[in-house]
Amino acid sequence: MAKILIVDDDPGIISGVSSILEMEKHTVETCNNGKDACILLETYAYELIILDWQLPDSTGIEILKKYR
Repeated sequence: MAKILIVDDDPGIISGVSSILEMEKHTVETCNNGKDACILLETYAYELIILDWQLPDSTGIEILKKYR
């Protein structure tokens, strides 16, 4: 199954999406800000990233630019 990163500042979204993905036997990691997302992306390989566009400390576009 896939290793997936969910980046969102809404705990309800994180909880709901991660629960569904985990029921399908995916490995899910979560964070709620851009700084932590960048650290995780530098450290681990993910097959899918679910990324919110507006985070408290950055935008999804900024995170993608750093990741690329």
